[in-house]
Amino acid sequence: MFLEFSETLKNELALFGGYTNGYYGDLPYETEYQYSGYEVDINPVVYEPLTELWMPIKVEDSNKIISSAITLIQEGERE
Repeated sequence: MFLEFSETLKNELALFGGYTNGYYGDLPYETEYQYSGYEVDINPVVYEPLTELWMPIKVEDSNKIISSAITLIQEGERE
């Protein structure tokens, strides 16, 4: 995912951190969940404000998060 992120942005200042501020940040693509591995098995969690619990990210949301991050950065570069 990191390589695609870097190639898409073409910005030498962009860095996608896998472990930041004490939190795991690996976001595997939806297609990677079938292969398991540390990115999937040690899945990142997000805070759910309604239940006040930390919950795993839904499999189908990984791609949405990745593409949204790329879109936000690209929009910021245009400003």
